[in-house]
Amino acid sequence: MKPFPLLLCVLTLVAQAELQIQLDPGVLIEEVDPAMPAPEAKGHGAAAQAEAEKELFDEVEFLSGEWLSGSLKSFTQGKISWEHPDGLGEFEWTLKNLQEIRLRESRLAKDAFSGLPRVQLVNGDVWHGELLRLADGTLSIRHPLAGVLNLKAGMVASIEVPSPTKAIYEGPNSIDEWKMAGQDSWKYGQGALYSVQQGHWIGRKLSDLPDKAHIHFKAQWRGQPQLGVVFWCDNLQNMHQDSFNLMVQGNYFRCYRYANHRGNGDLGATNVDQFMTKTEAVFDLYLDRKAKKMSLMVDGVMIKEWRDTTGADIEGKHLLFQNNGGGATVKLSQIRVSGWDGKLGEEEEEKGKEEDYLQFRNGDGFHGELLGIADGHVKVKSQFAEFSAPIEGMSFLRLAASSREALTDSSELPVIVWADGSRSRFALRAMKEGKIQGDHNALGDVAIPVEAVSALEFNLGDERRENAADFW
Repeated sequence: MKPFPLLLCVLTLVAQAELQIQLDPGVLIEEVDPAMPAPEAKGHGAAAQAEAEKELFDEVEFLSGEWLSGSLKSFTQGKISWEHPDGLGEFEWTLKNLQEIRLRESRLAKDAFSGLPRVQLVNGDVWHGELLRLADGTLSIRHPLAGVLNLKAGMVASIEVPSPTKAIYEGPNSIDEWKMAGQDSWKYGQGALYSVQQGHWIGRKLSDLPDKAHIHFKAQWRGQPQLGVVFWCDNLQNMHQDSFNLMVQGNYFRCYRYANHRGNGDLGATNVDQFMTKTEAVFDLYLDRKAKKMSLMVDGVMIKEWRDTTGADIEGKHLLFQNNGGGATVKLSQIRVSGWDGKLGEEEEEKGKEEDYLQFRNGDGFHGELLGIADGHVKVKSQFAEFSAPIEGMSFLRLAASSREALTDSSELPVIVWADGSRSRFALRAMKEGKIQGDHNALGDVAIPVEAVSALEFNLGDERRENAADFW
C-alpha cells in the first residue's frame, strides 16, 4: 500500500487551488475482500495499543493501492464525500476508482450479532436476526441494528440457530494476547494478525477450551498458501510434542496427529481444485476431543472429517497458527473460539433435497414440509404428523431446493461486510443520516445503520487491481 504519495498530491492541490473533480457514476463488480497492510507500529505493548485505539478513523482504499484515513461523510450518485482528519475539508471521489471503504463504527456493534440465527440466501448472502414469523411467502426477522426485515421466503436456502454458547476467545484485539516464535515475526493491526517472517508461529492458550469446540477464522494470503493450524497443543514451544496439525498446502488439506512417544500420524488429505484460485477463505473447525475427530468447513462447504488413529488421549489447550512458507504472506482475522453442540446441519445436506429438513440440538432430524414460524415456534409436517417445536431447540433448517426462487444475478453489485464478517450484496444508492440505503433482491428497499457495517467493497473485479502495488 502507498498512503503517502496520494496524501502529498492532495496537499499540493489544496495549496494551489480549489479541488474540482469530474464525477461519474461507478460500476460495481464482483465480491472479493481485498487484503490490507498492517499499519506501522507506533510503540509496543498494551499502552501503545490503548493509545492507538483512542483515534479510530475510517479508511478509503483506491484501485491504485493508495489509501487515506478520515471519515466517510456521505455517498450518493456514484461518488463519496470524505473528510480528512487534518482539517483539510471534504473531498469527493467517484466510486469507480475505489476498492474498499473500512468503517470504524462497526467495532461498537461487534457483539450485537452474537448468538442470533443465521439466515443464508440462495446466492450466499447472510443475514442475522431473531426469527419472528414465516407465513405467506415472507420470513420476518428482527435484525439487531436494522430492526424488522421481511425476506422473500423463496430466496432462503437455510437457517442456522447457534447454540447459546459464549465465545471463549474473540479477536484478535492486540499483539499482547499472543505469543510468537521469533522477534516481531507477526504484527497486529486493524483487527488482524499479519505474518512478517515465514516459518514462524503465533499462538495462545485457551484455558476454558471445552471437549467440543468450534474455531472460526478468516485467512487471506498473497502467493500460494502454506498455513498450519495447530490445536489441542500441549506445548507452544514444541508443537510436535502432542497436538493436531491441519496443513493447508496450496489446494491440499492434510491433518497430522503428533503424539508423545508415538511419532507423527498422517490422518490423510483431500484435494480441493477450486482453492487454487482463492486469495482468502473462511475456516470453521469443529473439534470433538473425546471422539478424537475434527471436521473442516471452508466458506460454508464441508471439506473433510479426520479421526485420530493413534489411540492416545490429548489434553492440550493451545491454539497456534504458522505460516509455513511457500512465498506467501498471511493475514488472519475474525478469530472466534466457542463451545459446540456437536451437531452439523450440513450432515443432512445430501438427503431429501426436495423436502425441507429440520434438525434439533439433541440430534433428531425430520424431513417434510415447513408450515410456518410464529410465537417462537416452528411448525413442520412430516410423513407421520404435524408438530410444533420451540425455535431454541432447533439447530438447523434447510429449505427444499424445489421451493427456492431464482435470484437475479448480483455478482456485479457491491458487497456490504457486516460487523460479524458475514456478507450481503446490495445495489447501493446513498448514505445519509447514519443509514446506508440500497436495494436488495430479497428485501427490496432497505436502510442499514452504518454501525452495523464493517466495510463496503467496490469494483473488485476491475483489472486495475492486477496492476496495483502489493497489499503487504
